[in-house]
Amino acid sequence: MSLTNSRRLKGAFVYFIPFGVTVDSATVSATSWPDNDPTTNWTDYAFGCIENVQPMREADTESLLCPSPDGGYILEDEQRATKDGWMMQTNKYNELIDRLEYGLASTPVAGVPQTPFAERDRYVDGVVLIQARGLDGTDYHVEQWHARLRLATVPEWGNSTSKPVVSFQCLQNDLNTFEIPS
Repeated sequence: MSLTNSRRLKGAFVYFIPFGVTVDSATVSATSWPDNDPTTNWTDYAFGCIENVQPMREADTESLLCPSPDGGYILEDEQRATKDGWMMQTNKYNELIDRLEYGLASTPVAGVPQTPFAERDRYVDGVVLIQARGLDGTDYHVEQWHARLRLATVPEWGNSTSKPVVSFQCLQNDLNTFEIPS
């Protein structure tokens, strides 16, 4: 892909593997992530139809008085990112969304009751793989990072398809990558 000015229509393909899951005979953790061979290492964990994606950014601003070249002091604002990631709306449910929506302590299993709303701080840590794909089927970029998954909005029940919004917060990790394919 060229790094020139271009118009882009991007679609997101998202895969999320929770820590503790065994993939290709290795347990996924903050220090051990699956590779891409075989591709089912990731495709078995596809997140469903992502309808839209928007950035999730939070920052702290600190105002500082700095000496001015003209004399006196000037007020300068310094901004530091405190949280980065993506908010994504889907029209598909999966066990992760059910787990977060109902505050379940573990993965739901059909026919096995659990205590609802047992978890107060509802999130699942894992590794996310995001492909931003263009109309011609090529990826604009691929990112893979340690993520904290949360349910950003609890979907309404009604006479139309529920559309949960999930957030993937990027957590610092030496394995995190962002790549623009050649």
